[in-house]
Amino acid sequence: MATIKDIAEQAGVSRGTVDRVLHNRPGVNKEVSLKVKTIAKDMGYKTNRAGRLLAAKKKPLKVGCLLPDIGNNFFESIIKGFEKAYDENKDFGLTYIILHIKGFEVLSHLKEIDNLVKQNCDALLLTTIDHPLIIKKINALIDSGISVACVNTDIPKSKRLFYVGADYFKSGQTCAGILNLMTKTKREILLLNGSYKMFGHNERLKGFIDTLDRNNTDYHIVEKDETLDDIERAYLITKKALIKYPEINTIYLGAGGSDGVGKAVLEERADNKPIVLCFDKVKETMHYINIGIVDATVTQAPFNQGYFSLKYIFEYEMIYNKKKKIDDYICPTHIYIKENL
Repeated sequence: MATIKDIAEQAGVSRGTVDRVLHNRPGVNKEVSLKVKTIAKDMGYKTNRAGRLLAAKKKPLKVGCLLPDIGNNFFESIIKGFEKAYDENKDFGLTYIILHIKGFEVLSHLKEIDNLVKQNCDALLLTTIDHPLIIKKINALIDSGISVACVNTDIPKSKRLFYVGADYFKSGQTCAGILNLMTKTKREILLLNGSYKMFGHNERLKGFIDTLDRNNTDYHIVEKDETLDDIERAYLITKKALIKYPEINTIYLGAGGSDGVGKAVLEERADNKPIVLCFDKVKETMHYINIGIVDATVTQAPFNQGYFSLKYIFEYEMIYNKKKKIDDYICPTHIYIKENL
């Protein structure tokens, strides 16, 4: 394998000059820089990651994370993923902070994004709303030199650098596929989205309906609403719908709120339980699967979302000096039922 010394001898320059060129530091004229890079490429030189990490210690990186996790313990696993990536890279200058928010109000999210910037964050990992004002904000931050990536839910029309999270459309398709395997009778569905402001939630809904339609499933949407990832709201909506519409035989919960849905089903329809399909492997959902209220849940590897998003933003900034494109990381989809918990 070629070394910096080999390149320096071939180029007729010092090893210090080669080091500056390969690590994109100033002080070398363009002609010499091009010559060194060409020779390095021809010789198959690969930059030593450990060396770059040691160099990164001289320029610490502060990453700001925004999570709408108040009242939604799904995000606990994402935070554990952040912690793992931080532990691996803290000795090389990585720090991070998390701002916690409840709900999906655009102005609240914009305010917290601004708060992260005011706290001198060099890069941002955002779980936020798919809205024109948010897109405008992300684009302005990217243009100003602040790196922004999306974790858990995407903002695909923005200039965000990359996305780490589930294929939500496929997740919705998976739930519809489970339903079609369970029964062929007409489905009278209570459809509970998380928030129509969240790209991922809407993709789940589209995937679910698309698959029902493509398979000519006999179904009728009796009622639809948003839980806003709020347990009490999910409980009240579900309880009211089950009382008002006794024909409901399926509940599709596209986001948080399984504890509220499960409680309402236990109170109103325990003896004539509808099929209940939901998402994520949180303790409340696992409880209701164990006691036979929730039939299946589709998960999205939240630990991976936290781990890879912070790992990738660190590498983008500190190892690749913002010069290498980072591909999206799509987390695997898993199905849990009572028998495989």
